[in-house]
Amino acid sequence: MKFFSILIFTFFALISYGQFYSDAESVEWDPINEQWLVSNSNNIIADDGSGNKTVFSTDGTSYGLEVMGAIVYGLSDSGLKAIDLNTKETLFELNIAGAGFLNGLTNDGESTLYATDFSNREIYKIDVSNINQPSYEKYISDTGEKPNGILYDGENNRLLYVTWQSNAQIIAIDLTSKDITTVANTNLNNIDGIDEDAEGNYYVSSWSPDIITKFNHDFTESEIITTPALNNPADIGFNKDDMILGIPMGSTVIFVSLSQVGIAEIDNGRIAFGVSSNPVQNYSQLSVDLIQSEKIQVIICDMSGRTIETVVDSELSAGSHLFDIDISKLQSGMYIAVLFDENGNRVSQKLVKE
Repeated sequence: MKFFSILIFTFFALISYGQFYSDAESVEWDPINEQWLVSNSNNIIADDGSGNKTVFSTDGTSYGLEVMGAIVYGLSDSGLKAIDLNTKETLFELNIAGAGFLNGLTNDGESTLYATDFSNREIYKIDVSNINQPSYEKYISDTGEKPNGILYDGENNRLLYVTWQSNAQIIAIDLTSKDITTVANTNLNNIDGIDEDAEGNYYVSSWSPDIITKFNHDFTESEIITTPALNNPADIGFNKDDMILGIPMGSTVIFVSLSQVGIAEIDNGRIAFGVSSNPVQNYSQLSVDLIQSEKIQVIICDMSGRTIETVVDSELSAGSHLFDIDISKLQSGMYIAVLFDENGNRVSQKLVKE
């Protein structure tokens, strides 16, 4: 498979470090409370994406999470639990007899969930139309390879699941016929999670290499997404409205905004933008070269995308310009310098503070 590097990619990421995370496995966006929910060693943690965390539930959910309506559903090894997003009340606990290791979870947005059984290589279909009497059936009795993350893809009338193996696969199940086909063979080893953005692109997390890979709508092209360093990225989740990807990794969860993907490139070599010293200890310079005069804005952002400093916001003449930056008071880590032209196009440079 051919990987295409992203030519223009501006991202903002926030790494949430905290005493709560010990085994973060699955992350899901809660639009009702505007927070992330993370399954973590029999608990669900609520994370606002800015480092503030609280315990949402201690009801024994360790694996896949799915928000459907006003309920978050979560998997344990052999069962499913439903928790009200408003009251935090546990609505039911459904034991699935014979299940080995229920791991990945997805939903159709109405009343049906699908769960992968990693150990038994099976997929269960769970009906929650009657919240007082949920029921289940074995939907697929033999997936071949071990199924991990799973995604409901209603637009294409299918389920997609990823496999835990060398040269892992992305596999489709037709929702009408239950026919199983491989939609992508990869050179990735041990794919954990799969999700999609609002534009119909798919994202998978793999353990070897530790990366997030983006596939287009028909899996004919792929890109390795630029992120901070990853270590065994697990069951990823999307905030589709804001194009933010949540990546759980055991002791931490990373939130990466992909909202700048597809921003028009500053064209024809009209503007050159660089950093003269990177990594930066305390001081550096940003260089801007213009072939014609125009209004330019340059800002420094922290990892959540918040503006720390506006370096310049004015009309600049044609030629070379240098701007001193002082980040001596900032904590060590990654920052981003973003240049906007007068038409709103942009280009960015990462700044690493030692």
